[in-house]
Amino acid sequence: MAYRKVYLGPFLRVWMPERTAHIPVQSCTNEECKKYGEHNRHQFCGYCGKEVKRISINKPSHLILHDFLNEEFQDPDMFIDVQPDGKEYILVVPNRHKKQGGAFFEDSPDSEILVFSDGIEHFRAEFDREDWIKLVTTLLDRGIKYEQLTGVLQWFA
Repeated sequence: MAYRKVYLGPFLRVWMPERTAHIPVQSCTNEECKKYGEHNRHQFCGYCGKEVKRISINKPSHLILHDFLNEEFQDPDMFIDVQPDGKEYILVVPNRHKKQGGAFFEDSPDSEILVFSDGIEHFRAEFDREDWIKLVTTLLDRGIKYEQLTGVLQWFA
């Protein structure tokens, strides 16, 4: 069962760079074969007849935020990401469990109504917190394109 998540506050839209991932796969060992790199659970390739073994193929993929945070800060849960379907970017929001700001609304039988007398603009000040500055500075240093935004996000998890 999927649960609706709603978040109000600051977030980043980040275009994570591509990298080469080394993917282990049971496949035909003939690099000239049409089936090379495709999963094959047989002993021999049904297309070219060569032996099937566990090989490593190189596949382009995007850097994953969890891995990036672990490499840079040794804290993979520093923020969480939301991946909109079919988009080339991710949305980065604070980790609710670390009480880093913003407002999270959960599915519940009770209605949740929050009134912000200062409006949504008061959330922009949260970008001045140390964890956001640390993340944004590192993105800049690594040449990773991002955009600072404030608003309402909804996703299912």
